[in-house]
Amino acid sequence: MSDFKPGIYTMPAWQYHADPAPQPSLSNSLLTTLIQNTPRHAWLKHPRLNPLFNPAKSGGVFELGDAAHALLLEGVDKAHVIDAPDWRKKEHREARDKARAAGLVPMLPQQHDGALAMVAAAREFISNTGFTGIFERAKPEQTLLWQDVGGIWCRARMDLLELQEPHTGRPLVLDYKTTGAGGPGEWMRRYLAAHGYDTQGVWYPRGLSVLGYPGARFVFLVQENFEPFMCYLVELTEARVELATNKISRGVMLWRDCIGSNRWPGYSPEIYQAYPTAWEIKDEEALGL
Repeated sequence: MSDFKPGIYTMPAWQYHADPAPQPSLSNSLLTTLIQNTPRHAWLKHPRLNPLFNPAKSGGVFELGDAAHALLLEGVDKAHVIDAPDWRKKEHREARDKARAAGLVPMLPQQHDGALAMVAAAREFISNTGFTGIFERAKPEQTLLWQDVGGIWCRARMDLLELQEPHTGRPLVLDYKTTGAGGPGEWMRRYLAAHGYDTQGVWYPRGLSVLGYPGARFVFLVQENFEPFMCYLVELTEARVELATNKISRGVMLWRDCIGSNRWPGYSPEIYQAYPTAWEIKDEEALGL
């Protein structure tokens, strides 16, 4: 049983991802899995529910974005630069894997140069927005632990948290995303809902509100991971917030029921009906014979 109480904590990433709450807790990524897949998928991904959980199987390593993230937010260079033109040689791949096992980010020299250029571009971009100085004022990598509906434990890890933003006096969360998407329109269409970023923009302010910091503003800082490493800011509209809040309500209730019963069902045995989408019908009609 953990000794942690509801609050805001500074802790290493491994401790957060291992789940420090007194009981298995719900994160935004698990909530996304719950509502997009099934409770069984969420159980599989939880380090304290699945006895065979292996963090090495939880996802790949995105070197450029990971290195830029640490440099920009924490001022820490996690890169382990391996002097090689590529990963073709066995010794270079072995050095790469050894660095990963040590918690470092293996990078080729040109990749490291790219990470440094990304950070410089992001800092220059922010200096020309209303968030000037946030990297110096805000606290990076802050963990929230709180109890939600039905007493379930929840958690979140914020990239940058400013409890009292100078201009508004409201809490401000800035979340940094790197992407291969070609511009804000594509990023919002392809990634916002599919990756659970829409609920993330409500989940973090929800936790802050429970902990006594209501009215938090959540803003995405999105940066392209290709030259010239352009940045843009994204904030959820009221309509998006309403939709995301409904998703969160469904996910929280589902998690509460699964935790309480220790039952984690998969997909329904019923046959799913494959209806055409509106755009498929429109396209076919446009081609009409």
